[in-house]
Amino acid sequence: MSNFQEAFEIGQQAFDDRKQARQEIYSVFEDMGRQLEQASQGKLHLRRARAADVSGLDQAAEGMRRLAINLLGGPQRWIAEDPSFSHELLVAYSGPDDQPRGAEVLCLYELHEAGYPVKLSYSKERVYCHDRASLEAGLQDLLKHPDSAGKLRRVMDDETGTE
Repeated sequence: MSNFQEAFEIGQQAFDDRKQARQEIYSVFEDMGRQLEQASQGKLHLRRARAADVSGLDQAAEGMRRLAINLLGGPQRWIAEDPSFSHELLVAYSGPDDQPRGAEVLCLYELHEAGYPVKLSYSKERVYCHDRASLEAGLQDLLKHPDSAGKLRRVMDDETGTE
């Protein structure tokens, strides 16, 4: 005989585990944003967004196009090939939240349906993060990469009006 009650309880636990993992992942992104804002003396801000959410930001559409072509092999691959992952972007920008300027896409990230692993894609890098420590290390590597540094510099230069 089938045990639907056990299946129900397992499903409820899986839901709770996913919620906890995603809260942890998002808290790491928030911490990264706070530290970037501090390090840049308030010039840099970080936003998590789906591709459609950043279309109104300055230069974001061009940044997304470059990201799609350079990282994913073309814009047609924005659609997830694996439905168990959700695709989102980390976007750096300057200015107030209601009037962001100089946006640059730092990376595409994908969350597994269970939360972890998180896949970070930037430049020609693909990093799989299986827990908080590896996500923090992966994001540090992202910030150390010269392409990411250049994007952050462009955003800060847009804030100060320099080129």
